[in-house]
Amino acid sequence: MNNYLDRDDLLLIGDGALITCGVSAMAMAVVLLLSEVLSAQSEVPVWLQTVSSTAFFGSALAGPVLAWLASKRKITALVVLGAVLGGVLIVVSFAILAALTGVFQLALRGIKTEGPWGLAALSVLALAGLAFVAVRLIRDALADRRKPQPEHPTLDVLRIASAAIVVVYIAAIVLVAFIPGRAEVIEAITFMLISAVSGACLVAGPAMLTHAIKNRQQPTLDAGVNPT
Repeated sequence: MNNYLDRDDLLLIGDGALITCGVSAMAMAVVLLLSEVLSAQSEVPVWLQTVSSTAFFGSALAGPVLAWLASKRKITALVVLGAVLGGVLIVVSFAILAALTGVFQLALRGIKTEGPWGLAALSVLALAGLAFVAVRLIRDALADRRKPQPEHPTLDVLRIASAAIVVVYIAAIVLVAFIPGRAEVIEAITFMLISAVSGACLVAGPAMLTHAIKNRQQPTLDAGVNPT
């Protein structure tokens, strides 16, 4: 991975996923609360649909930007170009995830009850992966906070806050899903995970591009010099 990403880049990609999850969870929580207040109406207002779409796509953009800036990296023309690469990674990632969903659906076709079990299985795996990443990032954040002069205090706060928000959000969604007739609300967790994948990809693109350019600019040893 040294030719494309280093350790800091990998941590940054994890930050992109976790922080985007936190932003997405907050935004969608507001949308869900508004939906509850207006649940007596026969149709969802157009403005609420607009707010919902804005929350979904806005969080997928805001999360990567927050992660990038909190890591003390600048947004340059090269980074913006890298975001285009990130968009390509999103398309590829979702194509792979769609294929995996189909595979899981076929593997679980023996279940008698109907339902999107393939998507559910993939979501559970994604949550496990997110939990692994979150634990790694929080451990790094706590270690940094113990230093006399933390290296990235803002990033530490974002990591811890995002993880806390995601835990509370998932717990609330699961509790609501147990209410009779409200099981469909569990899909909100899947939408949050979709935002996380998008956030990770939008960070990975610029990270890969800037790392590749940096490696090309580094001076190489003269071919005629014997390193021994």
